[in-house]
Amino acid sequence: MSQSAETANDKFKVDETAPFFPIGPMGPTGSYSSGSFKSEYVLKFKDNQTKSVIRTSGIVGSNLNTVPIPVPPTLPITILRYSDSSAGSIFVIFVWAGVTWTFDSTLPNYSWSANATNLTQNVPNSSSLISVAIGTSLTSIGESVFRNCTSLTSITIPNSVTSISENAFRDCESLTSITIPNSVTSIGNGAFRNCTSLTFITIPNSVTSIGDGAFINSGLTTVTINNNQIYDPNGNQIPSPASNVNFFGRTVQTILP
Repeated sequence: MSQSAETANDKFKVDETAPFFPIGPMGPTGSYSSGSFKSEYVLKFKDNQTKSVIRTSGIVGSNLNTVPIPVPPTLPITILRYSDSSAGSIFVIFVWAGVTWTFDSTLPNYSWSANATNLTQNVPNSSSLISVAIGTSLTSIGESVFRNCTSLTSITIPNSVTSISENAFRDCESLTSITIPNSVTSIGNGAFRNCTSLTFITIPNSVTSIGDGAFINSGLTTVTINNNQIYDPNGNQIPSPASNVNFFGRTVQTILP
């Protein structure tokens, strides 16, 4: 239901220092603190939510009709969400891994999307990337693709992905959790190395191999895994449930699914 920003509680109070962007192919064009404008915009509020704002003219902060933006469903496209606009050199598009990424003002924060089928290069502006939704057109997460994404807190991986390559998430120190789908069969060397905020993970029964040092220097303490599902680098089966298990560079407790 739409509501006025003047009469709403603080949750919906307008942050007049935040940028707002025209909806459409042109992407963001600047920041405003007051003044007249027309057409439809996306405006950031003090609770860090993003709303669709429909106005014909007037002053920012008065009689704004707001509509929450829905969470996108699982799609073939991959969505990169940044904490600022630094990813796009001209705010509208940028090219990465041979694919053109387009700014999408209907999504929260600063989001770019593309129908990418092969990601094999390190993501641009990695330090300001905060979340990723992998599209179903991808079957693997390439080597070092998200390495050094120090602000990355969440990633959605669809069941089209079958492999997580070497160092794919290395040094993602803010990553607190990740759900590995039951389509993944292999996790590469050092894939989650130095992910210091990652304290638990579930290894689905589809995974048959994990590379050396995949979790070294991570924060991992608990692993959910089937008994004897995986062999360690020395050829020994990983027991579950068990304590003090050397799990690819990290001593953990294993528990059954």
